[in-house]
Amino acid sequence: MKGSGSLRWLFPLILIALAAAGYYAWQRSKDGAALPQGIASGNGRIEAVEIDISTKAAGRIK
Repeated sequence: MKGSGSLRWLFPLILIALAAAGYYAWQRSKDGAALPQGIASGNGRIEAVEIDISTKAAGRIK
C-alpha cells in the first residue's frame, strides 16, 4: 500500500504542471508583437477595384 501514497501526489502535480503550461501558452499567444520583422498583421476587410482586361483581337500567339 506504500505505492498508493506516491500516486496520491502524482495526480495533483500533473494537474499543476498542465495548468502552468496552459497559462504559459496563453500568455505567449496574447503577445501580438512577437511577429518577425517584415511580417504584417491585421484584421478587417481588404477593399480593391476590380479591373477586367482583354486583347483587342482574338487569337493565339505562336
